[in-house]
Amino acid sequence: MAADRPRAVPSGRRAAAAQGAGGCYVGAGSTAHFYDVAQPDLDEVYGPPGAAEKMSAVEVRGDSLGPYFNRWYVFYDEVRNPMTPDLIGQLCVVGLTDGRVLVKQVQRGRSEGLYTLHSATEKPITDVAIEWAARVNSISRGS
Repeated sequence: MAADRPRAVPSGRRAAAAQGAGGCYVGAGSTAHFYDVAQPDLDEVYGPPGAAEKMSAVEVRGDSLGPYFNRWYVFYDEVRNPMTPDLIGQLCVVGLTDGRVLVKQVQRGRSEGLYTLHSATEKPITDVAIEWAARVNSISRGS
């Protein structure tokens, strides 16, 4: 659902688009649920204090990040395409070559250019190619 009108952003905070490849919710089971919407954003949420101007967010649906983070927002900026080595060991929003968008900790895979993705509640996803990645800046219940 797109916002009908822009919301006022509290002093010192920026609005972040809740999106991801046209809009998505990140669900449990390593799945991103995409929505075909007329506007590119599903909603607009307030970013964390001091948020970057180009901040984006995905909404978590399910318990992939743990049982307490269902319907929380994961904020990110600085999308790296391709994936860069400084994101190894970091919690990231990642876009895979098969179209999935996930929030996972990134580790090196068994071969050059492949990665293993870890979460709090699921088995690791091993040896996958990452098309793009962005370090998670903040996790919040949103606005």
